[in-house]
Amino acid sequence: MLINRLFGILTLSAILTYAIDLKGYEYIVVGSGASGGPLAARPALAGHKTLLLEAGNDQGHNLNYSVPGYAPKASEDSALSWNFYARHYPDEARQARNLNTVYGTPDGRQHIGLDPPPGSNIKGILYPRAGTLGGCTAHNALVAIYPYRSDFDYIAELTGDSSWRAENMRKYFVGLEKNGYLPPGKRGHGYNGCLGIETPPLRLVLQGTRLLSLYIRYRMGRSCYVYLSDRYR
Repeated sequence: MLINRLFGILTLSAILTYAIDLKGYEYIVVGSGASGGPLAARPALAGHKTLLLEAGNDQGHNLNYSVPGYAPKASEDSALSWNFYARHYPDEARQARNLNTVYGTPDGRQHIGLDPPPGSNIKGILYPRAGTLGGCTAHNALVAIYPYRSDFDYIAELTGDSSWRAENMRKYFVGLEKNGYLPPGKRGHGYNGCLGIETPPLRLVLQGTRLLSLYIRYRMGRSCYVYLSDRYR
């Protein structure tokens, strides 16, 4: 018992000493996702003392994290999934008309869609997020989506910084993209960057009965987690 206490005191002392040394940062970035990770890396690579904070832990050992095809499982993996719910309308009657609305039922379960059991409470639309190193890149299945112009323009208006305008931001995407699905020279796309973007051949889905079944289940709104657990052991 005495040895355990001494070990605990020494460990705590080491942690406190380490924490005291963590000072003088030039940049502090909160969140290690697709935005925060690169944002922290750039000043760090330039020699600036940078602190990157992440609420989750490193799930690199988790197959649901490291295998892109397991993205549906990653979205439901309690080790890294944060299930937020968003309401699109303040009026509950209007929100209830959305087929994807999730309810908490009196028996502690969830109901999705119309006609919830009596006494159910609206939770909102499921908004899966990932709490882990890498953020939501952990469960996005390598999907690449370019933002709406209005998103960039809204940031520009909010900050008063015109460099955020959509027409100014596109050049950064062109610089990083390595397009593999459009003919060279397509305006607004890059072909020599570091981020390869392609479209998967449809024949892969048609030839793979398991993958096709998974897609059908997804479109039907059924859980992919149980299916993958049974079929991809």
